[in-house]
Amino acid sequence: LFFSIPTDAQQLGRRANDTNHTSSTFVYSDASGLNLTFALNAATSTGNLCFHMSAPAAYSWVGVGIGKQMRDSLMFIAYTDSSGHATGNSEPTYTTSKNLTVETSSGMADDQSTYVIDACCHNCTTWSHGSLDLKSKIAPFIFALGGGYATVSNSPAASIERHEVFGSFTMDMQQATSDGAGGVPQPNAPNGTYVTSGASLATGLKQDNNYGPPLHALVMCLAFVLVFPLGALLLRVLESVKWHAGVQIIGFIIAFIGVASGIYIATMYNKSKSYSSAHQILGLLLTMALLVQLSFGILHHRLYKKHQKPTVMSRIHKYLGPGIILLGLVNGGLGFSFANRSNRNVPYIIIVVLVALVFAAIVFFKKRRGNRRVKVPHNEGGEFAYGGPQTYGGAAPQPYDAGYGREGGAIPLSHMSSQASMPPPPPYGARAGSPPYMHENGSGISREVTPRPMV
Repeated sequence: LFFSIPTDAQQLGRRANDTNHTSSTFVYSDASGLNLTFALNAATSTGNLCFHMSAPAAYSWVGVGIGKQMRDSLMFIAYTDSSGHATGNSEPTYTTSKNLTVETSSGMADDQSTYVIDACCHNCTTWSHGSLDLKSKIAPFIFALGGGYATVSNSPAASIERHEVFGSFTMDMQQATSDGAGGVPQPNAPNGTYVTSGASLATGLKQDNNYGPPLHALVMCLAFVLVFPLGALLLRVLESVKWHAGVQIIGFIIAFIGVASGIYIATMYNKSKSYSSAHQILGLLLTMALLVQLSFGILHHRLYKKHQKPTVMSRIHKYLGPGIILLGLVNGGLGFSFANRSNRNVPYIIIVVLVALVFAAIVFFKKRRGNRRVKVPHNEGGEFAYGGPQTYGGAAPQPYDAGYGREGGAIPLSHMSSQASMPPPPPYGARAGSPPYMHENGSGISREVTPRPMV
């Protein structure tokens, strides 16, 4: 359950009612000596729960819930300029079924170091999934302090980061309950502060780490920024199908690990449970495209080995691959924005551009080197070798510049074709007007010749 608890510094002021109501107070000091304070008063006549809650502003949010665990708990959550029923170990969901009145004293402390929330939740001793036993001397409560970037929003349904510290405590509700209308508890110490009273110390304390989103980002960036482009590069540079296939299969495995981590993370946050964001939609489409790409690559390879000719799947595979990589890179930027980490897009783009420039340079120099080398038949073994002009018999053809006739009077002769392409001389003794007959020379060319008379 979420309630709107604005903490704008402009709302700070003195409480309208300084009457001190009976209450129980829980105080937790973190490793830095900063206090989370929760003082509660319950009114039997109205079912109202009035509370004072304060916490260090160094945390992105602060929350206290009624119950033994997050599931089915009624939670009060506040962040800079807000409060919540949880559905398991995931982000609490805002509710409008309960009415919360916030006192004018709520807001940020003058030095901007502390959240201060004074509020009353009307008819909140019972809710759809539970209730608070006002006769219990050990009523269960939970608390948490948010990590990550500060949540700044006017929306009571704003998304919050995963908690950094969480634990539990109990409260004596007999001490905290009054017969009248109740009200926000006042400081219970002579020096005007809150001290623990009618509540246990914090138990089950745990330092939490949100490894899921960073792991998802790292794995997907590794797959689309490095591994997939590397597999395509190896096919061009090494001209090796085996290296190409091996690296791309590794990329598929890495990418599907990233997809699995993304699906798990989506169950933890309200904004991602519906799969309606551009990042998630494009990610699912890319996942299906990767399956098609892998299938077409394997099928084409098997058919090519069998028939020794290209297939339609090879054309699709050729153009679908670069498209997947390009859209994957775009989706990486959408992912950082979706995770409220838009500032990470700048280094991400820089890395992508640098990798692209390096790979492009490798392909350029490989192509340039290939253009300088021409494949020609080797004159002995029949293999292809790289060299200069085409040669046969060990020597390149030379121009006919030998002298002919008188000394110094060289007559240039034109390059003669092979004898096989020249017509044969007429038969001996042939005369004009003799009946012709067909003669086939060694080149297979039939020509008319005149036979000589026989004696």
